Amino acid sequence: MKQQLLKTWTTSVFLAFLITNLTQAQPFRGCASGSERVPAVNAAFEKEILRLVNIERKKRGLRSLTWNEKMARAARYHAADMAHDDYFNHASFDKGGKQVCATFARIRKFGSGSAENIAAGGSTPAGTMRQWMNSPGHKKNILSVGAKSLGVGYYSKTGLRNKWRHYWVQNFSRETTNGRSGGSSSGGNSGSKTGKGRSKLSPTRSYRSNAIATLEIRNRTKGMLKGYWVDYKGREQFYFNLAPGKSHKQPTATKNLWIIKNAQGRVVRKIFMKKWFQLISIGRNQRGNGGGKMIRRNRSFSSTTKATLKIANRTPGKLMGYWVDQKGRERYYFTINQGETYTQNTFTKHLWRIKNARGKVVRRIFMKKQFVNRVIK
Repeated sequence: MKQQLLKTWTTSVFLAFLITNLTQAQPFRGCASGSERVPAVNAAFEKEILRLVNIERKKRGLRSLTWNEKMARAARYHAADMAHDDYFNHASFDKGGKQVCATFARIRKFGSGSAENIAAGGSTPAGTMRQWMNSPGHKKNILSVGAKSLGVGYYSKTGLRNKWRHYWVQNFSRETTNGRSGGSSSGGNSGSKTGKGRSKLSPTRSYRSNAIATLEIRNRTKGMLKGYWVDYKGREQFYFNLAPGKSHKQPTATKNLWIIKNAQGRVVRKIFMKKWFQLISIGRNQRGNGGGKMIRRNRSFSSTTKATLKIANRTPGKLMGYWVDQKGRERYYFTINQGETYTQNTFTKHLWRIKNARGKVVRRIFMKKQFVNRVIK
């Protein structure tokens, strides 16, 4: 009888131990082979990280990164491995703290990777991006000029015993891809394709897209404006009113079409969302001259809104950049050689004059936006 009770108790303990360890069991052992596939736990989180990265890059005049599905597989693999084996490191470790793979030995099993950021503990994409942007090394990877594409991995699983619960990985690549800001399993563009490539989208209706975007409209007219979303069948659906002098931010998606009408129902602007953020000002301020003409500015004005000026020199000679201060005095700042591109940190409401080697002004640039891109030929 005692022996039978002992066997039953031992079996129960063994089953409990087995269930606990199956929950915690590491999905992978040793170094990655590149064939591992971890499904996206939250694809929206991964897409949002890419969107936030491109917002930071756009502020500084850098090209947007595209989605790299190979790097996303590498990132998801590493995020899952850290969560299951309870470690936080760029290198791969098995349970018990044994290192089994160096960082790039693992990443390059999946594809061509150039850099990696990892984070843990943050439960939202915005919070995790703040962690990375507040760290000089991670920020450098996010704003790398050489990076062209990005894969993101997020992993969290109920029941795992680990320190941080939420694990995030960014894998950057210098490889150019055709991916958009989505975390789809295919990694390519949605929509039909032809034998010569992706078909063009006709801007007469909206198309389905998982890429989150924001449309900001500023009403600089003297009357009310109305915003209509054009659905997938070309039907207009009213969304918002916008009073004179006001701004409206409308959540939407890329590939969506919006129509802005005045109070009389006349179409004043059609906007097809090609980017993750578009700022549209409709009408002009009549302040100062009453005629709506462009005011010629000859000095900078005080502003605390940071901005970026990007200039590409396509002339046969050198160009020189001068900032015009608040009293109208020129101050030399930079020289751009033939064929080069230069990025200058500045503020909105600041005036810049670009001169050629003979001292002739070839372009006057008054910063109306937070990012201005000019090609001078």
